[in-house]
Amino acid sequence: MFAVFLAQNFGLVRCPLNDMSAAEKAELRRQWRREVAAHQVEVDIWARERSEHAAETREWNNEREAFAREREEWQRQREEEERHRLEVKRRSQGVHWTEPSADAHCHSYGTRTYTAYLRDIPGDLNWLEVCDNMPPVVIHGRELSKPDKCERNGGGDVVGVWYVDFDEPNCRPYWERLYDKGCSAGQTGVRRFEARLDGIGKGDNWEMMCATTPATINGFYFAHPSSCENRGVWSGMVGIWDYPNRRCP
Repeated sequence: MFAVFLAQNFGLVRCPLNDMSAAEKAELRRQWRREVAAHQVEVDIWARERSEHAAETREWNNEREAFAREREEWQRQREEEERHRLEVKRRSQGVHWTEPSADAHCHSYGTRTYTAYLRDIPGDLNWLEVCDNMPPVVIHGRELSKPDKCERNGGGDVVGVWYVDFDEPNCRPYWERLYDKGCSAGQTGVRRFEARLDGIGKGDNWEMMCATTPATINGFYFAHPSSCENRGVWSGMVGIWDYPNRRCP
């Protein structure tokens, strides 16, 4: 290569550049500069991408480490809670529920409240934790574990409360004849239906029983009325349904 260079400089070998005009040489230099500039742009892009990739890698590693720490902390808390639960259970072996007692009145449609007292709780244990971790009680032949709520009454007794929504036929009132009241005034595309609620037990809460009693209207199931009205001794508790109907302007 060096020999070729010397030969070109001494005129022994033709140099292609000597046959180019000044304009061609200038264009060649511009092209070379453009290529150099384009290459530099690519170099800058590669450098930026490497930097971004390195930053993403660091962020991913940080997130992975944070997740690992969170998982370790969660595991530690879980193990601690489990040890505490077992300790409470071990020391609660003498604690027991009294026989669950049914409330005289229905709580809502198909549901009655049952309560039981928690006895012989060690004085240094948290009564709420003991209540939450007690063995199940049996109501209507079914085991019910954790009460729906635990509370202390005015006398300091710990009371477990269960809302039993099965095998309570006396808590199932029914709707009498359904009346079509026509298009609902002031509401577009709504038809109103009404029915009187019957079969409410003596002393039951009329409003609660009405608000939770389902109905099927024209093949559509409603879990409860749109509203309820107490219309006195003669008309009783009336359920009102606002039913979508395209024929109502």
